[in-house]
Amino acid sequence: MSIPIWNFLSRLSIENLTIPTEGDIHKYSANSIEKVKIHMGKERPIMIEVHMISEVGFFQVEEVLIPKIQSSPAKHFIELHAGVEGENMKRYI
Repeated sequence: MSIPIWNFLSRLSIENLTIPTEGDIHKYSANSIEKVKIHMGKERPIMIEVHMISEVGFFQVEEVLIPKIQSSPAKHFIELHAGVEGENMKRYI
């Protein structure tokens, strides 16, 4: 008797699916994001600041967050800054 693949996958521990592994840039970069602050901007109404503990977090900003902001009707109201804790923030938008 064979077990359907979805049945097998549903039995895997969530922990096993969330532990970063070699070559998985999404998990490494997501784990490096320390905090995100949203407050009043200096040049636009909304400022988003992404604080990270490692440079690998820039992947999340550049490949995930920026495309979402750029496809949003609110994109003209948002400033985006990101950086590693203790270093200067980089302005994206």
